[in-house]
Amino acid sequence: MPFDKRKERSDIIDASMDVHDYASPAVNEFDLCVQDLKKNVKDVDSRLKDQERLTSTWGMRISDLERYSRRWNLRLFGVPKTFKEDIRSKVIRICSETYPKAKNKYPDVVDTVHQLGRRAAKKSQFLKDNNLRFAEDLTALDRERRKSLWPKVREARAAGKTAYHIGVRAFIEGAEITS
Repeated sequence: MPFDKRKERSDIIDASMDVHDYASPAVNEFDLCVQDLKKNVKDVDSRLKDQERLTSTWGMRISDLERYSRRWNLRLFGVPKTFKEDIRSKVIRICSETYPKAKNKYPDVVDTVHQLGRRAAKKSQFLKDNNLRFAEDLTALDRERRKSLWPKVREARAAGKTAYHIGVRAFIEGAEITS
């Protein structure tokens, strides 16, 4: 190898070492910054996961509280809406026709209607004749959950199995099902 070529290569190596010596502190500083950012991202990620768990817990708690506040509510479907009608009296009359044994109690408890039970309402000829039905007053979240379970219940019933809802829960052959 001629001397000029060796000298040229030596100059290139020396120049690259100078660049390396100059860039090394900057690269080290950059590496420290990246490590610090990684640590910060891990910390933020951990806190975010904690907040997501809390949010989920609070959401379930709010749903439970709303469900609890509705425990005495009862929905009556099929009553036509009419203008300037005393709806309280109408509900008292419907309840009295459905379950006459408690007829004298309805005026006192109509604002906190107690569920009569499915059997009494199912057997009521008055409800059948007037195309009325009682149902639980479910929260929006509970209605969505029940709606998501309904296809499984319907399919099980079509297959001749015993399937039903209790509140937001669904059962097939006595075993609770989940979405």
